[in-house]
Amino acid sequence: MLLSASDASAATLTQKILERPRLLERIRDATGDPALAHLSCFNVTTLERTLAVRLGIPLYGCDPSLQYLGGKSGARAAFREARIPLPDGCEDLRSVDQVVDALADLKVRNPSLPRAALKLNDGFSGEGNAVFTYAGCVAGDERRWIAAHVPLNVAFEARDMSWDRFAAKIAETGHRRGVDRGRGSEIAVGATAHHAARRPRDHLDARPDPRRPVGPDLPGLHVPAESGLRA
Repeated sequence: MLLSASDASAATLTQKILERPRLLERIRDATGDPALAHLSCFNVTTLERTLAVRLGIPLYGCDPSLQYLGGKSGARAAFREARIPLPDGCEDLRSVDQVVDALADLKVRNPSLPRAALKLNDGFSGEGNAVFTYAGCVAGDERRWIAAHVPLNVAFEARDMSWDRFAAKIAETGHRRGVDRGRGSEIAVGATAHHAARRPRDHLDARPDPRRPVGPDLPGLHVPAESGLRA
């Protein structure tokens, strides 16, 4: 069954559904047995959590309150707290100046470092990644040299990305998170070995493990009806 909100505005689909009680009821009726259904989303926000609660079905995704841990900076912070080894780097950077400082610190700690990875927390599929090259960096004057070469020595994964856009994303999202959560920004800087960008990917096995459960019984599945959350 295909249902439509009959709304071509820029609002998110979830918001459109929540604003239409009759559409919400039609979706609930079409769902059938709630025990055999779940809500699957590409991105999970508080809106999707509310929708799952109102539909009375599980939400197959991360709770929005844990979103920070799923980003680049949050993952690094979690590794640090768990004392798990991770590449040298810095997280929760809120401005281009902080990025330059982090790049300089990396080079000072490891003078032979050829390049470093820059990763936006909100990027996915590598679209928020960039690589800074230290070729020609002057020892003893790392900070000044890097500040002058950041726009020139950065290569982006996304074809349509530019330094101006990348820097704007740092400032925009860093300010938003700083105000909303006090945690800071959307970029993490980490060291990368010379061969990192050329590492073969054929060692990854994407086949499902038959021993792992699938469907509503997957570990970490959020069941709103039992979670105490309110719509």
